[in-house]
Amino acid sequence: MHGAIERAHNESRPSVVEIDTYRYYGHSVADAKAKEYRTEEEIERYKQNHDPIRIWRTWLIEEGVLDDETADAMDKEARKEAEASAKFAEESPFPEVEDITKGVYWEVDNETEAARREPTSSTSARHPPPNLAAAPIPASFA
Repeated sequence: MHGAIERAHNESRPSVVEIDTYRYYGHSVADAKAKEYRTEEEIERYKQNHDPIRIWRTWLIEEGVLDDETADAMDKEARKEAEASAKFAEESPFPEVEDITKGVYWEVDNETEAARREPTSSTSARHPPPNLAAAPIPASFA
């Protein structure tokens, strides 16, 4: 990681950083076999000893950057924000079909020069949004 940071700072060059982590749950809510390929003990061991958020929190506390009280307050606030966001999403109406491509291409939404360029140089032109006006609305959204 240090090399990637140095390269970015000194040479303005990108790096590919591969980070392994552990999935505590199945691949999706449809993964009925999630509990079959990992034991509860293994999952708990990873939560206690390998969880990146827990490790980062511990490191910040050990370095004196953060204290337990502040970390707990941050965690509480993050959970509160996530719950409010989920509630907002659940209570919001479904978007209109014509809105499905809004917020996908920053250049288009903000009418930048890049959005006005020739099709060969514009991200939005290379990947134009589909014409969804004629697309059927799924029964679950109707």
